[in-house]
Amino acid sequence: MHAGTANEPTVHTTTMKRVRDADDEHAKSERAVHVAVDGGRLVVRASTIAGAGLGVFVGAGHAFARGDTLTRFDGALIDQRAAQRLRFAGADTYVRTLVHGHAYLDAAHVAALVREPQRRALDGVGVGGLANHAPRCAANAAYVRLWQRATASYVVVLRATRRLAAGDEVLAYYGRDYWW
Repeated sequence: MHAGTANEPTVHTTTMKRVRDADDEHAKSERAVHVAVDGGRLVVRASTIAGAGLGVFVGAGHAFARGDTLTRFDGALIDQRAAQRLRFAGADTYVRTLVHGHAYLDAAHVAALVREPQRRALDGVGVGGLANHAPRCAANAAYVRLWQRATASYVVVLRATRRLAAGDEVLAYYGRDYWW
């Protein structure tokens, strides 16, 4: 490691400053996101959980009862090999198991959509992959895998496990299917 002189910062200090600056810029960009989903029923914005990035919230003037479907977990259908590549690259933040060992959903494109500059609304796209994790005792939503006969395929939805009021952050216990 370069020790530096009295007037010159060390490489370590300079590198750490760059990392902090990048983190600050990322945090600012996350705070700037505020996207209404499906007519404002849900909103994607900065999470209340420190360091979590974006979160999904119940929109103003809306509420959900226990058992209500909040949104889908939309994502690109990928196989196990692709999911493993994402994991090894550290890019599996939005990957969820659909059929263990065979099929996975990657919702990274949804996260990219809500981060587009000037984006204020996003209708017809499920943002379930952006809900943050909470322990079972604190979760207010759950992922449910459903079989759809019409398309002969599975779909994952996010359902309320208790009443949700306007402004509540949607938190789901990820369980083993999320962390595959």
